[in-house]
Amino acid sequence: MRADREEKVIMPLFHTRQEIAGISGLLSAMQLLPDSLAALADIDFASLERLYLVGSGDSYAIALMVEEYLNRCGTIQCRAVQSLAFLGIPVERFSATSLVVVISASGRPSPVLDALAHALTTKASVVGMTNSPGSPFANLSSRMLFTLASKKGMPTQSSSATLFLLMRLVERILQAKTAVPEMKGVDIPCLSQDWENAQWQAWLAEYAEAFSSRRVVFLGNGITWGMAYLASNLMACGPQIEASFFPIEEYCHALRLNQANQRHLVLMFPEKNEDQILCASIQRRLTRQGALSYCFAPPENFRVHDYLQRNMLLLFQLSLKLAERYVAMGGERVTFEDVK
Repeated sequence: MRADREEKVIMPLFHTRQEIAGISGLLSAMQLLPDSLAALADIDFASLERLYLVGSGDSYAIALMVEEYLNRCGTIQCRAVQSLAFLGIPVERFSATSLVVVISASGRPSPVLDALAHALTTKASVVGMTNSPGSPFANLSSRMLFTLASKKGMPTQSSSATLFLLMRLVERILQAKTAVPEMKGVDIPCLSQDWENAQWQAWLAEYAEAFSSRRVVFLGNGITWGMAYLASNLMACGPQIEASFFPIEEYCHALRLNQANQRHLVLMFPEKNEDQILCASIQRRLTRQGALSYCFAPPENFRVHDYLQRNMLLLFQLSLKLAERYVAMGGERVTFEDVK
């Protein structure tokens, strides 16, 4: 791609490289902050009964992961809501025991901004979360959490920072309601080890062609359902691949599995043992039918936050490498002029 066109593309790759490279440093800095949730100091976490996580795109994908995790803890009802859908929830549904977190990485005018305005008309406690101080979104509410992330390229660093802050919020809620000990921080030194491993580089070399020549499908379940959605988004905005995503078991319905063949690449994110058993069964069927597949199985005794951050970083790197390959083969990424 010509240098002048690269400067005009939406989510430039050179910014994406820099932002991915900065993830470990940013998360390290965020872990050292004495109180990243200071804007919520006036909220009585012990009395909360319901938490809404509102966002679009990758922010919504992160919200889906956190929703599943917190609901398993059983201390509070958590619901991830897409921004436009949130506008349809009547204000009387919200009470003083509700907390609404509205997430906008860019802070630009959008349905997420409208969602924040809608939330502020309710009886709920409301907080915004963004990368962008001084943006229209940040200026709408006095109660705002800032991720300190950069998002000039594809949504990578901002997604990692959003997950980090939301997991800090989960920790605060659990401590208030159950007196659990402080959670361990993210194991940052281990984050990039998988990608730097020679085995992963060999995997990419083997599968890279399949991403551009086959129909790509991502499968997730539980906390990894949001991961499958995030992966699909990254394929669209990076290498500009249209990828589908399904809950793992749903892929076995409507004859989808029966239709898989040599034109398909299916990538799975199991979480529990039963997920892995089902994925193994799906893989055997896919192999018989000529489809390619891969299972990102979690390690033993994994910690949820580490597992999510690790897989997200792998997906960020994968999307970047595939986008670089797409451009090297003559592909042109979308510019601001293209979307006018």
